[in-house]
Amino acid sequence: MSTSSLLAYALSSVSPALLPPAQINALLVVLKQELKMVPPAFSQDLTPSYEAIHPALKLLNSYMLGQWGGSEDAGTLADVMEDETWFANGLIDLAICAERHQPKSSQGPLQICHFSRGIALKIILRSRHEMP
Repeated sequence: MSTSSLLAYALSSVSPALLPPAQINALLVVLKQELKMVPPAFSQDLTPSYEAIHPALKLLNSYMLGQWGGSEDAGTLADVMEDETWFANGLIDLAICAERHQPKSSQGPLQICHFSRGIALKIILRSRHEMP
């Protein structure tokens, strides 16, 4: 896990009401780094690290739901993203990989895989309403 992933993990355990909306750009940088590590959707031999991606997805989901502190001042994702191509492609690849490469060995990784897929799909749907 990278330092930025560990930071996202730590922040995901904090109440979203304590997070300042101004930090969304930093979160998007972390998420972009993590989504770059997701293999193309139809790759047979690589599996993404759901444990590293899940905290950033959880934080982004809470931001989009307006749960961050001072969220009335927060903009939409369309306001803060310059190029959303990486965002949509990365989330779609993640959701497909999560469906195709489900861990079979233990409950913990399997649950994180399912939660990551679910959150990715929710974010995709929500972002379609926010972005032109």
